[in-house]
Amino acid sequence: MRLPTVCIATLGLLAPTLAISAAETPAPAHAAASSLLGPGEAFGFQASWGIFPRAGRIDISAAPHAADNTHAEERLVTVRIATDGTIGRLYRYEAVGETLFATDTGRMQSASYRARAGKKRQERALAFDYARRVAHYRDALEPERNTTLALPEGGEPLDLITSLVNARRWNLAPGDTQEILVQVDDAFYPLLLRAGAIERLRTKRGDFSALVITPEPVGKPRGLFRRGGSLKIWVEDSPARLPLRIEVKGRFGTVTADLVHYVPPRLPPPEPKSI
Repeated sequence: MRLPTVCIATLGLLAPTLAISAAETPAPAHAAASSLLGPGEAFGFQASWGIFPRAGRIDISAAPHAADNTHAEERLVTVRIATDGTIGRLYRYEAVGETLFATDTGRMQSASYRARAGKKRQERALAFDYARRVAHYRDALEPERNTTLALPEGGEPLDLITSLVNARRWNLAPGDTQEILVQVDDAFYPLLLRAGAIERLRTKRGDFSALVITPEPVGKPRGLFRRGGSLKIWVEDSPARLPLRIEVKGRFGTVTADLVHYVPPRLPPPEPKSI
């Protein structure tokens, strides 16, 4: 059915098949590492569309992960997207994205994406080789699309959904901008994140003051923007700076994902006291 198909296609825009990087001077390693989600940190978003208050769920979580053949710890960020409620009964869509980061540098090491929309499946992956400045793109179901991408100069790649969540760490103020570079399949294109006004936002978790951040295309619009769509993120105007809402507007309406559940990162165990 077209109604749930359009809704799920819009939700799928948030799936972590995209790589993203700051287009300015690369941040120092400690700054990149500090942008990671903390161990055990989790976000739960409920997506609504039109008359459907429970169109879908977006769940994001971070967990420690032992690195292979290195002494550095890695962190696995998992994003799950699925239809819910009436939409879920009409049209089943499930997607899981996993992104692996090195915690000492904050660099993304790999990203994978698996999705099922009705009878259609997708399975794609990116593996980064920073020494050669390339990323290897693999499509398990359409191997003819496999390719090697040259990494643009400047910045460190991050997946899109993690970057939206981590807009809280950029400390943007009204009028500030942040340029990013988005990779979709085998192409890169720049976006400008523009911090707008601070608005009063009403959600199921309460009323908040929030900074509105709007990504804008730089140069020729592509993807969602090519079709006249838009994207906004509301970040809490407080020291917590939680991402409270993500809104996607397309030709067939608006999908709004509100933060309904949050788990802060686990604190490290206290140092034993010396006697």
